[in-house]
Amino acid sequence: MSQWAILVEYLDSQDKSQGEQLIKSKVDYKEILNAADFSLFSKLREARKKLAEENGLPVYAVFRNEQLSEIAQRRPKNLTECMKIDGIGQGKAEKYFSAIIECINAETNETAPF
Repeated sequence: MSQWAILVEYLDSQDKSQGEQLIKSKVDYKEILNAADFSLFSKLREARKKLAEENGLPVYAVFRNEQLSEIAQRRPKNLTECMKIDGIGQGKAEKYFSAIIECINAETNETAPF
């Protein structure tokens, strides 16, 4: 025999305002990053989506937005620098670093002065 249980939690007015603050605290990376970093961040998001589709994973399992933001700012040149970013271990770095460096190099070549 199956049974269901439902838990309902009511927030008083003070708790409700804290919950609304959490919802409103969504990060707008366009405001945080400078134009060059945001451009790279956007390219990294596209690459992440492609990697996620190829591997049958949700995008956040490849990289979180916070990690992509740090990659865009730091622009790691090797696996060691990439692994210094919180949440990126050796396995993830080895698996996805080629896509990261490809985006970084493409962005660098596009913004290089002539």
